[in-house]
Amino acid sequence: MASNSNNERSDFGFTLIAIGVIWLLFKFNILNFSLFSALGHLWPLILVIAGLNLVFKNRGAIRFLTWGIFIAALIWYGQTGNGVADSFVYRIQNEPAPRDASWELYEAPVGEVAIEEGITQANLKMDLGFGGVYIDSANTSNVEYKIPEDVTNVYQRSSTSSTTVEFEQKEKLFFDWDDNDHLNYSLSLPENVEWDIDLNTGAIDANIDISKLDVRNIEIDCGAGDIEIKYGLNSPLVYTEIDSGATEITLNVPEGAGVEINMDGLLSDNKIFIPGMKKISDSIYRTDNFDEEDVKLFIEIDTGVGEVDLNRY
Repeated sequence: MASNSNNERSDFGFTLIAIGVIWLLFKFNILNFSLFSALGHLWPLILVIAGLNLVFKNRGAIRFLTWGIFIAALIWYGQTGNGVADSFVYRIQNEPAPRDASWELYEAPVGEVAIEEGITQANLKMDLGFGGVYIDSANTSNVEYKIPEDVTNVYQRSSTSSTTVEFEQKEKLFFDWDDNDHLNYSLSLPENVEWDIDLNTGAIDANIDISKLDVRNIEIDCGAGDIEIKYGLNSPLVYTEIDSGATEITLNVPEGAGVEINMDGLLSDNKIFIPGMKKISDSIYRTDNFDEEDVKLFIEIDTGVGEVDLNRY
């Protein structure tokens, strides 16, 4: 037991040293490249490293060697293979899917997408290279949005009872961490329809407040990021799936909601303490009140490296 504790302290110490050294190298311009761009390309290596450490049972020498190789590859690729040292933004040309006349295009960076009367179900889809995504509720029956100018198309297609709203970057952007304000996406969704939310990004900084919305499904697929979700009590069942390479996840859950979290990937094999939850199996955790509550949240998390925090409010 004492040996494990000492190993954990050593790992944490080496992690702090590595972060500090890399930060200083950036501050003194010894390293000069877009970190998120490099991560956007190399994040699958995180899964390879996580798998190797699982196979070798997190042995200290293997862990030190594999993460050292990853940091070296990240620096090498950023300096030589990424080609972004002279630019804040790394751009990848994106070929938008062809769309027929049933799609309406919104080109203004600030505007509203009308949700017609009779629509009861809506789908929000976002396809981004990198961006800050902020979602909350609107007091109107329209989708209010503010997006980066000249880099994103907004589309809508509606049927009798449903509508789909899509935000698609014309160029996949990977932005330097020091100046990313103009890549923020702010959306306010109307409360009078049922929502499905689908986010597909290379890297993401997301704050999603659905506490006043009727959201049935959330799907987030990203390479790396920081994700915070605030749930409410407006939907009897909410399914959330987060698939990522390296992500910090914060889940804010109201009292009165039963929660089941299925941890997959590397995190499922680590010691995870989630306050107020019982471990049902090797990967499944549930709140004590799960069976009794009328509102149930099913959350599946598949991530290579990261941290999951559950907060009650």
